[in-house]
Amino acid sequence: MSLQNLWLNDQNGGGGGLSGTIDVVTTMDSINVLWLHGNQFTGTIPESIGNLTVLQDLNLNGNQLVGFVPDSLAEMPLEHLDLNNNQLMGPIPNFKTTEVSYASNAFCQSTPGVPCAPEVMALLEFLGSLNYPSRLVSSWTGNNPCSWLGLACYNGRVNSIALPGNNLSGTLSPSIAKLGSLTQIKLGSNNLSGQVPENWTSLTSLKTLDLSTNDISPPLPKFADTVNVVTVGNPLLTGGSHSNPNPSTESGSSGSPPSNPSAPVKGTGSSPGDSSEPTKPKRSSLVGIIAPVASAAVIAILAIPLSIYCYKKRKYTFQAPSSLVIHPRDPSDSDSAVKIVVASNTTGSASTTARSGSASRYSSGVGESHVIEAGNLVISVQVLRNFGYLAPEYAVTGKITTKVDVFSFGVVLMELLTGLMALDEDRPEESQYLAAWFWRVKIRPAETQGCYRPCH
Repeated sequence: MSLQNLWLNDQNGGGGGLSGTIDVVTTMDSINVLWLHGNQFTGTIPESIGNLTVLQDLNLNGNQLVGFVPDSLAEMPLEHLDLNNNQLMGPIPNFKTTEVSYASNAFCQSTPGVPCAPEVMALLEFLGSLNYPSRLVSSWTGNNPCSWLGLACYNGRVNSIALPGNNLSGTLSPSIAKLGSLTQIKLGSNNLSGQVPENWTSLTSLKTLDLSTNDISPPLPKFADTVNVVTVGNPLLTGGSHSNPNPSTESGSSGSPPSNPSAPVKGTGSSPGDSSEPTKPKRSSLVGIIAPVASAAVIAILAIPLSIYCYKKRKYTFQAPSSLVIHPRDPSDSDSAVKIVVASNTTGSASTTARSGSASRYSSGVGESHVIEAGNLVISVQVLRNFGYLAPEYAVTGKITTKVDVFSFGVVLMELLTGLMALDEDRPEESQYLAAWFWRVKIRPAETQGCYRPCH
């Protein structure tokens, strides 16, 4: 008994329906009714579907079929044909079916029998050789390729195909040779295989052909000397590296540059409006010269202010108050410790040392560094210049605490209240050091009020 009706429509079953291609149905030569709508079938409608001579009802609605409608299907005298809601491309043929529907597809025209633009047909054939990648199928619709993903035009003609790193597979179509305005083809970093079509050498405007990092097979056609041919990263082409026999120094660039660097080969300038930039001979050499010079200039610009900053910071550090404890090599011998406390005022300097053994101190004057020698130990200490604000416990111990800051702030506050300097030898001896004088005065309230200067 032969199969006459096959109803596999709407096979959702929680998994989205049946998937795969429909090639197998072309072997069912006794089928009369074939319903495959409401599934997830992909691929093209096979040309061999015309072998189903007794088929009367074919429903392919609601799948993901792509490509052209085969001529054999258009010639079948069916009673009913439903092609709605797919991704069929190209022109709409003149069907011989009694009742046909084909809404919601990607046809280039809306009227049956009206052909697509020649460039559109060439590009759709190229798309078919790449196995109709879904990303491009969703973009390459209509009859104006200038708005399609990865393409650029000049004067309404396609002059650039730039699809690097798009995970494309399949082979290179000879139909590309029909795009006579092409100046660049960039298909690097994909999974393309097979040979480069010989007729691509007829593209007289071509300047850049980048097929790097693919799996292209030899032989490679001989292109003109003005074409930058980049095939680095193709293992089958001379150990994975090949370039045009007469390389030059420049490769055109586009808005979608290849993800891998290409071998430097030159071409001639591109036409106005070309998506590739005008060629710049010897750009690589210029970059090699300019880059080090620019780097040195940047380093100098950064180094000069940094050096000034470090110098100032070091200078200020040297001016900080100093209290040093120098321990001997043997930590257990506490008597051998050397402690130096150095301070100075506006008229002189003071230095104390506690040590074992002999030591000597040299001072170069007010505000200068002190050099202290103890045995074979030589210490240079920068004296401090703000003795009037220095807390006594810090001068003795060298330890910085919150109380030390409070003491200094108090001295500043006394200066604000009295109008006197923290240390002034022009005043009477008992009031030269403001902090000590203020301590004596504050215990006598009657005299305290007279110390404050009036507000201005």
